[in-house]
Amino acid sequence: MSFEIAALISGVTFGYHITLPQSMGGKVLVGSWDDSNFVQPFDPNADPGRIGGECLNHADYLKLVEKAKSAMQVHHWKKIVTSRCFEWQMKDWNLERYVHQLRLRFPESFFVIVNHPIWGRWIAASPELLLKKNGTRLETMALAGTLAADSLLAWGRKEVAEHEVVRDMIVNTLSDHGVDEINVHPQSELYFKTVKHLQTKITGSMQGDVHRLVQALSPTPALAGMPVQPVMKWIVENEQYQRGLYGGIVNVHDQEESYAIVLLRCLHLKEESALGFVGGGVMSDSDAEIEWNETVMKQNAFIFALDENIQ
Repeated sequence: MSFEIAALISGVTFGYHITLPQSMGGKVLVGSWDDSNFVQPFDPNADPGRIGGECLNHADYLKLVEKAKSAMQVHHWKKIVTSRCFEWQMKDWNLERYVHQLRLRFPESFFVIVNHPIWGRWIAASPELLLKKNGTRLETMALAGTLAADSLLAWGRKEVAEHEVVRDMIVNTLSDHGVDEINVHPQSELYFKTVKHLQTKITGSMQGDVHRLVQALSPTPALAGMPVQPVMKWIVENEQYQRGLYGGIVNVHDQEESYAIVLLRCLHLKEESALGFVGGGVMSDSDAEIEWNETVMKQNAFIFALDENIQ
């Protein structure tokens, strides 16, 4: 493990270390925090000293999903992304070995290590790019809808509708912020070990800085729901914990390129424990037990397994 990574994980230095997916060249981005390189939490009003809270068990998470469905019916909302946290003790962890495993096993994820003076230490193997800018060219994606990677079932109405909500919000936001030549690419599937997602790549062009566009895009309905602002208020009031940077973004610049990466499949490192986060999009016709199973599948599929069989 490199000196930079060890220093970030241990809390010795502040900054970031990001490895891009192999399909994007596997480039490593290293830097410190300034006006161009910044983090943005899921909830801009969150207290960084109170990340975490009550981690819901099976029964309580089912109640949260049902409560979300009721709220959607009352307010005619399209989607609410419910989530839960869980805590691990780290006393017996070999953190260096764990980080090395992540980099080898998830070559198509954005491998992110962050130590921020306000939001603390985070590790992520995230599948989601919020925005990339190279010169005037923009690239983003709608990533929503989840099935087991080996599922032979066709994508259901719930997953397709969930994906379309995210795609349409992103396209409308790009248009509202002066992005030209918007091109919505054909829908595809993105595989990550034991899960797969519906993905739609979206490209365009834009002059100047994208800071305001990044702020407008985050969080997308894939992380909050739709309509975003009232749903975010509901989430903050009902989830019983604070997400911190989970569902937020890390924005970094590298010469002519800039990347805004969504922090998913992530861990928040504390002194002797780590906090993990998983969630899923709830629609009005969602089945609460299926929603719970999706969080379990995500928990087992990514960076939360600690043994040799990490998937």
